[in-house]
Amino acid sequence: MSSTPQELEGREQKQITDIIMMITPSMFGFNEQTAYDDQSGTPDNLFQHREPNASEAIIRDRALTEFVEMVNQLRDEGIKVVVLDNRTNEAGDYAATPDAVFPNNWISFHDSKIVLYPMKAKNRREERQLNRAMEVLAEAGIVLQKPVVDLTELEKEGSFVEGTGSLVLDRQNALAFASLSQRTTVDGVNHFGEATGYEPVFFRANDAQGNEIYHTNVVMSVGEQFAVVCFEAIPEDKDKQAVETKLIENGKEVIAITLEQMSQMCGNILQVNSAEGQKIVMSKTAYNGFTPEQRAIMEQYGKLVVVEIDQIERTGGGSARCMMAEVFV
Repeated sequence: MSSTPQELEGREQKQITDIIMMITPSMFGFNEQTAYDDQSGTPDNLFQHREPNASEAIIRDRALTEFVEMVNQLRDEGIKVVVLDNRTNEAGDYAATPDAVFPNNWISFHDSKIVLYPMKAKNRREERQLNRAMEVLAEAGIVLQKPVVDLTELEKEGSFVEGTGSLVLDRQNALAFASLSQRTTVDGVNHFGEATGYEPVFFRANDAQGNEIYHTNVVMSVGEQFAVVCFEAIPEDKDKQAVETKLIENGKEVIAITLEQMSQMCGNILQVNSAEGQKIVMSKTAYNGFTPEQRAIMEQYGKLVVVEIDQIERTGGGSARCMMAEVFV
């Protein structure tokens, strides 16, 4: 039975790409606005950690070194990386955007469109620089003439969906897995679905202490042929079943990770393409967190590319996947 045009609307030709956009951590640091909710004071991103014995300048220099080494490593692996600098203000100074190294939260690229997202933290909204991104991509020979779906007005209503942090996309099957949180609201995700044709798969996820997980891409990752999921983080059995069923129905080999592995960023990985075949990018922390058996399963689907980003992980509370915005031409 053939699919209807409506069913095909959100489906994309490819799950993975060989073009990545990354942004330099020129103003990197501990972001107070994402560590705690500005209204209630309750924790938001519990993966962020302060460095009491290191100055802001030292932390930033370490992050910049890690970033450059990661970019070079990805390029050596045959992955095309386009680097965009931290946004500047009208005076030409860097904008105060400590989390700019995580561009996948404000933009996503698709076969037929580009999407801009509503962000919860005010200083994260300052990261957006669509025009400059288009210029830098064009300079690299990547000209994108696609309509832009701008969801940023939802910020005024308190509705948020922070890109492929909030949404883990099965692009070929038009599924958007979404763990609800302060940064991922039902209304925000539904607006994304209506604009793109993706079907939301909602659930809730908590860490070992029962705290809400801030982004879905900490809990899970979906590649072309496999998925990594922390089912232990999903308290409702019906939600576990829904997530697992959708993945298995669409031919994914599911690798279950534990809460401890999730805390080591094992869910925050990304399968990409390259001139030499498929690769799976992850941090050294995540690599060490996986068991040898789990690594062997993933190696069937791509070479494991292990990047050392300890400072970015500790201070920023995000990992390798968060640093890469996939570009689909």
